[in-house]
Amino acid sequence: MNWFLNLKLGVKLLAGFLAVALIAGFIGWFGISKINQIEQASDTMYQRVTLPLAELGDMAVSFQQVRITIRAMVETNNPQEKAQYLEAIKKLRGEISEKSAAFEKTILSDEGRQLFEEFKKSRAAYGAVIDRVVPLAMAEKDKEAMALINGEGRKAANSEKGIIDKLQDSKVKQAKQTGEANKALAVAAARLMTGVVFGGVLLAICLGLLISRIITGPINACVSAANRIAAGNMEVQLDSSRKDETGILQGAMQQMVLAVQALIKDGIMLSEAAVAGKLATRADASRHQGDFKTIISGVNQTLDAVIGPLNVAAEYVERISKGDMPPRIREEYRGDFNEIKNNLNVLIDSTEKITEAAKQVAGGNLTVQLAERSPSDELMRSLSTMVAKLFEVVSDVKGAADNVAAGSQQMSSGSEELSQGASEQAAAAEEASAAMEEMSANIRQNADNALQTEKIAVKSAADAQEGGKAVLQTVAAMKDIAGKISIIEEIARQTNLLALNAAIEAARAGEHGKGFAVVASEVRKLAERSQKAAAEISELSSTSVEVAEQAGDMLTRMLPDIQRTAELVQEISAACREQDSGAEQINKAIQQLDQVIQQNAAAAEEMSSTAEELSSQSEQLQETVEYFDIGQGKGSRTGKGAKPAAKTVLKKGAPPAAKLTHSGSHGATLIMCEVDDQFESF
Repeated sequence: MNWFLNLKLGVKLLAGFLAVALIAGFIGWFGISKINQIEQASDTMYQRVTLPLAELGDMAVSFQQVRITIRAMVETNNPQEKAQYLEAIKKLRGEISEKSAAFEKTILSDEGRQLFEEFKKSRAAYGAVIDRVVPLAMAEKDKEAMALINGEGRKAANSEKGIIDKLQDSKVKQAKQTGEANKALAVAAARLMTGVVFGGVLLAICLGLLISRIITGPINACVSAANRIAAGNMEVQLDSSRKDETGILQGAMQQMVLAVQALIKDGIMLSEAAVAGKLATRADASRHQGDFKTIISGVNQTLDAVIGPLNVAAEYVERISKGDMPPRIREEYRGDFNEIKNNLNVLIDSTEKITEAAKQVAGGNLTVQLAERSPSDELMRSLSTMVAKLFEVVSDVKGAADNVAAGSQQMSSGSEELSQGASEQAAAAEEASAAMEEMSANIRQNADNALQTEKIAVKSAADAQEGGKAVLQTVAAMKDIAGKISIIEEIARQTNLLALNAAIEAARAGEHGKGFAVVASEVRKLAERSQKAAAEISELSSTSVEVAEQAGDMLTRMLPDIQRTAELVQEISAACREQDSGAEQINKAIQQLDQVIQQNAAAAEEMSSTAEELSSQSEQLQETVEYFDIGQGKGSRTGKGAKPAAKTVLKKGAPPAAKLTHSGSHGATLIMCEVDDQFESF
């Protein structure tokens, strides 16, 4: 039996397939022979039964046509038609003779032969009648011919027709018997065929089980060994004495075990070196072959790829945390390290842009543009909103200052005109009143604008606080990363437990498990060192979180400056309200000019002083606002809607001044008819 076991798997399978093919060939030959028997029986039935039935049918048809034609021949008076009918009768009788001769050859039973003899006799009798009728018909003795047909002819015809029907019934009976015989033959062949097929299938199954057991036995041993190897059990013994492929496979698996053990040894060495902080330690890849060599080389390359980017990232994070913006990272990395590099570069670029924007705003440039880095960039969006709102505030304040300056100039001109003489006091007072009403409306509008600006500044401070919250969210994300590192510690702890379990199992194995106990001890030490290293990495991540929190504090320290800006806007709003109050006082003073004409000069001087002070304050406000660049140029002193003051020259000999009176509800009234005779009142 050993010679068969040592055969190659292909030879074994080929032998099994040949045996199955021989069994199938025998079954096929047996089935074909039985099918041929059934086919021969079916052919006999067709030739001796089915075809004769068709010939009998043709004979019956021809017989009926002869009867019809002979009657037609008697009934017609046309000689040519009689001749044609005579030829047709001869032809039909010839066909009946041919069909009957062919049918006689297919008769197998004695009963059939006896019936056929009766058919010959009845046919001869009917033929004799026809031979007697034809001359009478040709001689146009129709009555005699018809009497002969209806008499002896009908009797002979019925006799012949009855014999034909009996012959058909006999053939049908014979067909039924032949069909039953063929059916019995088919059933017997099917039963015998079933037995042969069952025996062949049983033999093929036994042969297949034998070959399957010979092949799968060693393969199952290899599978069991592979499962033990997958579970970490390298104590594997395989039988490689057989010379077939399974024996070669077991020998190859034994070599694989040795290669895996060498790979594990180098892996433990690298792990111990990493735990000890010897990051420059590498395994000798030349001691391995194939993919194992690739694994060791990959581990070495992984260590090289991990250490370099981590050092660079640590250095850049440290510099950024201290406010020192390093240059962009130019080295090329792959995978997650390349993503870390790109994120650091984006952080550097964003910080530089924010710093530059802050410098521009601090220098008074409010036209700086801040682009969002992403749809969720709350920091850049808040800073951009702050600059835009500050731009609006400065623009509104600048316009208000220009309007105040223009109004103060108009008020100063009005006070000078009042001081020139009482003659034009009423007209000047009226102009000053109108100008003050317009200026009061402008100042009131400025106060409203300043109030809106104050709200916007407060909103900007709130937006800056939201930016601080965004930084806090960044810190929380970094803390989450630090939490993920704890998973590594958990993996190290689980590895330690697995090593402890392996040591226990090795202790149970006794003498055979000493070597594996040493390995388990080393693995446990490795797990402890890995856990320690993971703790150090976690501590480093915590330090990074602190650095990020410091960055958040730096942004928080920016908030007082923004709040100080809001306070300045509030002071501007208060100044506008004071101006509004002063304008109202001036308006009241102008309305009181008609009460004390002697106080006109003093009131004019006071108004002139107030206008000068207001002009001085507006110029100071303009100089303060011009510190900011809003894209309209610096040095502009004329506000929107400002009008130059109109001066009136007092002529000698001017008429007395018009009298200005007040009513309680309708304001001031000029009485011109008392000073001008040409004035007509309506």
